[in-house]
Amino acid sequence: TAVAMVADCSFDECTLHGDTCTNVGQTCEDPGPLVENDWLCKCVDPSVGSKVGDAADCVLDECIKTCPTCAGDACSKEGQTCADPDTSDKSTSDWVCTCPPPSHGSAIANTASCILDECKETCATCAGTTCSDANQECRDTNQDSKSLSNWECICPPPANTTAVAMVADCSFDECTLHGDTCTNVGQTCEDPGPLVENDWLCKCVDPSVGSKVGNVAECVLDECVKTCPTCAGTTCSAVGQTCLDADTSANSTGDWNCTCASPESGTALVSAAHCTIDECAVTCATCSNGACTGAMQTCHDPDKSASNRTNWVCTCVPPAYDFAVAQAATCVYNECHEHEKDCHQVGQICVDPNTDPLSVNDWQCECVPPATNAGTSNTGGPAMCDYPGECPMHEATCLAAGQTCDDLDPTPSSTGDWVCECVPPATGYPTNTQQAGVANCTLNECEIQCATCADSGSGNLCLLNGQNCVDPDTNPLALGDWYCECVDPQTPKTMTVATAALADCELLECDKTCSTCSNGACTGVGQTCQDPDTDISSTNDWICTCVPPAVGSATGKAAECVCDECLTSTTCTDAGQTCYDADKTCPPGPLTLDDWLCKCIAPSVGSKVAEVADCVLDE
Repeated sequence: TAVAMVADCSFDECTLHGDTCTNVGQTCEDPGPLVENDWLCKCVDPSVGSKVGDAADCVLDECIKTCPTCAGDACSKEGQTCADPDTSDKSTSDWVCTCPPPSHGSAIANTASCILDECKETCATCAGTTCSDANQECRDTNQDSKSLSNWECICPPPANTTAVAMVADCSFDECTLHGDTCTNVGQTCEDPGPLVENDWLCKCVDPSVGSKVGNVAECVLDECVKTCPTCAGTTCSAVGQTCLDADTSANSTGDWNCTCASPESGTALVSAAHCTIDECAVTCATCSNGACTGAMQTCHDPDKSASNRTNWVCTCVPPAYDFAVAQAATCVYNECHEHEKDCHQVGQICVDPNTDPLSVNDWQCECVPPATNAGTSNTGGPAMCDYPGECPMHEATCLAAGQTCDDLDPTPSSTGDWVCECVPPATGYPTNTQQAGVANCTLNECEIQCATCADSGSGNLCLLNGQNCVDPDTNPLALGDWYCECVDPQTPKTMTVATAALADCELLECDKTCSTCSNGACTGVGQTCQDPDTDISSTNDWICTCVPPAVGSATGKAAECVCDECLTSTTCTDAGQTCYDADKTCPPGPLTLDDWLCKCIAPSVGSKVAEVADCVLDE
């Protein structure tokens, strides 16, 4: 109990039950003083075990515990395993040490003396396997487990050699004993397995082949297999041929031959064969002959050289036709081959809508452009076609020349008869040499009446004005190029021609001969002529002028000239005298020159011919 506080109710049940444990050499423990009936008996070390409410069943594993009589780590220190066959705490010193594999041996209450025969162990790297795999004997001279890798492999006779911890080198060349057997007959001796007994052999010398174990070989020389100066080598196989050596004895050479591979044929001795094949002679589902004959066609191989394959030809049997290379032909029977002329002669085409050889009498003539009903057909003969003629195709040629096109016969059988015709007011017609071409048309704008012509409705402009009309180019396409030309004796004022208009003319009366012209009136009497107004409406206004020293002029006639030499000389007047020409006549009469004289002015007197006078003043 406890006053004014919680009482300490703890109670050690071992005070009541402790004897139960101690009487058997165990200890009593109460893990929960506040919990009832949780006391337990616990074994005393090195024994282990406990039990609640009663004496424990104690266990003593001497391999785990350490005690004066226990194994402790005695076994483990030697790498051995420990086992206690009786773990009751009454049984002691019965533990056993056992050697680890692959060694063997055991001992009670002590470490074991381990024995290891390494030759009895089998694993990939163990001694026994290593030697036996090499067909050798294994021997372990020291089998103490601590003595390792001292085993040895022993070779079988006749080698009898050994090697420690490894395979022995048992090689022994048996040819040292038996070599003469081979070399005495020209063969070589070989020992393929120096570790194998009685496997030596005699071997034929190249190019012969053959060998025999333990004796002389029977040599064979197959020239198709070997390569030598007289052998086939790859001569045949390089070109896909087979090689055959008729005599393979070692003494028989140069007798091999190449044979072409089937289905080719051909053979040659000591060289590649020239192979041929008639592909049409080969029969199979996909071969030439099968492909052709299967389709009821004939087969032909134009080149039977083996190097030229798949050139066979299937040809259809007439009347069907066509052919195909390296395959069956698609045969056709086009009836147009027989009836094409029936259509062509009327400008139509022949069409066979079904060229299957079994489909006959279905050929048709069909209209073709330029027929306006192209496509219309008729079976067994010409169709009814509508033709526009050749002008739709050639109209541009005519139009380019300003003409119209006319096809005299529009049917296709009539070709080259289209013509170009002149369009009024142009005139002209095609000739035989101009059919199928441009016509020779002319349009003289001076001769006809048209909008662009010289006569546009009120008479010819040129003629009405006393001029000539000229059209330099009468091509209908050359319009508006006419011009008016001055009529003699009129002449153009300039060299420039004005088209579609009157000419700018003038009348040079001094240059022309006409009823109103000078007609030589001036020049005929040695005078000059001048026309002061060259307008064509101004006539008879020409003037004749005297040639100096003569003076004088007249309009419309020759002038009456006066030849007064005083008019041209100042000799007298310069001297203050007067000049006097006694004879003033001019050509064509005789002209008296230098007959003028100077006369003194009164009251002086005196005169002198052709020079200044000596004046005298007599007062």
